Amino acid sequence: VVGIVFYGVGYLCNQYQLLKNHFLGFIISFVITILVASYNGRIYMHINYYNHYLLFFVGALSGIYMMMCLCVYLTKMVKSTFINYIGRNTLLICGFHLMVFSLIKGILLFGFHFNLQSLEQAIIGNVLFAVVAILLCCLLISTYHKGKVLIDHVRNK
Repeated sequence: VVGIVFYGVGYLCNQYQLLKNHFLGFIISFVITILVASYNGRIYMHINYYNHYLLFFVGALSGIYMMMCLCVYLTKMVKSTFINYIGRNTLLICGFHLMVFSLIKGILLFGFHFNLQSLEQAIIGNVLFAVVAILLCCLLISTYHKGKVLIDHVRNK
């Protein structure tokens, strides 16, 4: 239910053009996000644990605005086919990412006997984890698209 609030806020912001992309807005939202995340601690949406609700919404909306500013900046400054590929396949990434997370964790735990608790507070480890997960999702999506083209080709014969 909490997630629906974000859809509503996004709709209103889009409908009334409430958010503008400014460098100062990026800096302020970055600071707010870091401060709120430090104070409010970890949240777990999957079990409806948000700590302080107001801080959760302030931090989450601030983080979303920060990421929006960053993405607008990146699309203007960096013409990357990889970023465009991720943008065009976001829905598929959303569908695959939890399975990929489980796969990576299983490989780390059972293949390398890696202590997953060490990722709890490790920024570098989590960034590396996310990059590997995105790359694996892209590999799955590429395989999906190739399989879809092959199936369409076979059907049209």
